[in-house]
Amino acid sequence: MKKSAAFHLSGGKEKVKYTYKNADMWWFSFYGVSEGEDVMKDGGIPEVMTQESESTETFITKDAGNYYLYVNTANGNWNLSVEEEK
Repeated sequence: MKKSAAFHLSGGKEKVKYTYKNADMWWFSFYGVSEGEDVMKDGGIPEVMTQESESTETFITKDAGNYYLYVNTANGNWNLSVEEEK
């Protein structure tokens, strides 16, 4: 489980690019979380949850504010980035 540094979003559409290489059939998921909230205490719905190795992108929409990504995986290699549409 990892948390990214906080980043600011302006309230538009965000593209999240991610790559996940599964090792041993574990889950990979990530959450876009408002700064000050904690997924482990407050709960949440993942933006993506998969067991498949993949390199793709998804779009999310968040209100303006500060956020961080919370990544949960038991095993495997991953990389992700967030780009906000301006």
